[in-house]
Amino acid sequence: MNVRHSIQRILHPTDLEDSGHAALSLAATLARQLWAKLHVLHVKTPVSAVEPASELTRIAAAHQDIPFVAVAQSGRVPSASILEYADENGVDLIVMSATRLHRGFGHLLGSVAREVIEGSELPVLTVRGGELEAPSRLARVLVPVDFSPASCEALDLAAEIVRHVDGEVILLHVLPEPSHGSLPARWTPWHLRQQAHAEAELRDLAAALEVRTSTQVRAGSPVDEIVRRAAEPDVDLVVIASHASSGHRMVAGSVAEEVQRFAAAPVLLVKAASRQEQRAAS
Repeated sequence: MNVRHSIQRILHPTDLEDSGHAALSLAATLARQLWAKLHVLHVKTPVSAVEPASELTRIAAAHQDIPFVAVAQSGRVPSASILEYADENGVDLIVMSATRLHRGFGHLLGSVAREVIEGSELPVLTVRGGELEAPSRLARVLVPVDFSPASCEALDLAAEIVRHVDGEVILLHVLPEPSHGSLPARWTPWHLRQQAHAEAELRDLAAALEVRTSTQVRAGSPVDEIVRRAAEPDVDLVVIASHASSGHRMVAGSVAEEVQRFAAAPVLLVKAASRQEQRAAS
């Protein structure tokens, strides 16, 4: 079956510091896996001390196996320059480093990454600066699912990522439980019915993806359970909808932001509803 990829151009903005190497490596892995063109962009600000030409040439020489373009351009506000470049060049996905640590309690996005996520309708993949070299392929992708159109869009993108490497999409649904303790015994039958219903819905979604899948239903705090599952060694990447439609709040914006902050694996945020609106308008 010939599949037309929706991700054809990947943008990696870089400050050319060593802390961004993991993000570059992951962007290149995705470009190979999706047969996409990789754009590496360095924005020179008035206070930049880096001379980009030689470093961009070195990066280009190391990635001759993929379609590649390296660009350095001036700009006073890096995030604005990144968003403008993405729009002008038809970029489909942005991969960038998130390096600002928060006293050992997860990580916060640097201001540029945060501004790009807030200002773009594109999927944005953030990578911690201290992470190791990206794997040679991203074969196991975790997708938290709340059965909203938003999380279904995340599933489509995850399936696209694993399709040509015989990978697997892991569908996870979390049944929320009270934070103050376990459910009362009288609610157990209701909870079991909810679990059975969620398992059936996950199987239906998995069957439509046309890739290898596994499904899991957990109970607890959505953020905690997603982060725990993402920390398991078989997860290469998390793809999560950054907001959900009304009535579907398991993977809402705040949950996605917390997962992005605490997850051990790289996290790809998908503004799914916005992508659907763009498709409907086109």
